[in-house]
Amino acid sequence: MAASINEPLVGTAGWASTWLLIENRGSWASHAVKDLLPPPLRELLSPVRWNTQLVRELDDRRTEGSLRVWLVDVSSHTTWQWSVQDSEAQFTLIESLAAGAPNAAGRVVEQPFLLVCTNGKRDACCALFGRAVLTDLVNGHMRQATLAESHPLALESTHLGGHRFSPVVVALPSSYQYRCADATHAEAILEAAKAGLIHPEGLRGSTMKQSPEQVVELELRNRLNQWHVDTPWVAQTSIDSGVAHVVGECDGTAFEAQLTLRTGQPRRESCDGDPKPLQWWELTSLSQG
Repeated sequence: MAASINEPLVGTAGWASTWLLIENRGSWASHAVKDLLPPPLRELLSPVRWNTQLVRELDDRRTEGSLRVWLVDVSSHTTWQWSVQDSEAQFTLIESLAAGAPNAAGRVVEQPFLLVCTNGKRDACCALFGRAVLTDLVNGHMRQATLAESHPLALESTHLGGHRFSPVVVALPSSYQYRCADATHAEAILEAAKAGLIHPEGLRGSTMKQSPEQVVELELRNRLNQWHVDTPWVAQTSIDSGVAHVVGECDGTAFEAQLTLRTGQPRRESCDGDPKPLQWWELTSLSQG
């Protein structure tokens, strides 16, 4: 949908500074996280503002076996993993994590990995296109990845945001979000992440940055040819009446940018959604030094 009308990709990544991933091998409803988690646990998680997702390995519908929980801190590019015996133990662990005192030390995961949205009950495009990418990736491009691995290289996920860009992929722990064309593209994103790099093709932006800042970041990285995830970056963004100013420093280079919010004709935001006005941030000026 977005590709057919040439909607700009950059600046469309959703916000997430911390990811909570809950392994769940059941059926996922439209609002799967809300339906799964007990109300008291949802209330406990609300103030911490984690991006909570249900995940599973491709087509893993086992009814028995341990369940995992991942907590990803984007700012430090760190992933912790826990393994528990059942869903009740999962909820107890999550309560402890949300309270800031986990009841067991998590294992630090060194390996980057991908989330691929396949939540068809939320949007049919994700089931159709996301599942195809993940299936080809796992079965054709990552034959070494098996169900028995403690840390898979790619996972099915519930809603990641931006159905219209499906297939939607997020590289963790760096948390750069993509419109992924196919399994070869997904593998390139993963291989770049393993090398500590950001793959520029299909990049929507960093979930740690506001939309105007995402646009400026990609332009600066292109100009500086700097794609390392640990590139020093400091910026401040102010928005007023559809105009954004972003001032900061990238890899030691000072910059100042101005962007304008543009509005286009209405378009559907998902396979099943109602038309809404198309909006995007257009970079109008960028000075360096």
